[in-house]
Amino acid sequence: MSSGSDVDYELRPAKGLDRKIFLDLLSRYQRWVPLDGAVYISMGGYPMSDHRVIYRRFGLEHLISIDGEKHVVDRQRFNKPTEKTKCLHL
Repeated sequence: MSSGSDVDYELRPAKGLDRKIFLDLLSRYQRWVPLDGAVYISMGGYPMSDHRVIYRRFGLEHLISIDGEKHVVDRQRFNKPTEKTKCLHL
């Protein structure tokens, strides 16, 4: 049985909803506090979906993704949205 980690993020509605709520809150927060120079850190998974959305929507270039599996980090390095994105095996 799959744990869900190998299912595309877009097909996981609860995770997609969490992302939409987070992006909405971040958009509202940005009205009062500029995000210039901010760093986004998360466990991006191999597709780096969140990192791509954060880059496209807010223009943040300083992105960090962490994962405990080396093969996932290798794939993240291939999928990273900017050259400044750091993919770390931790």
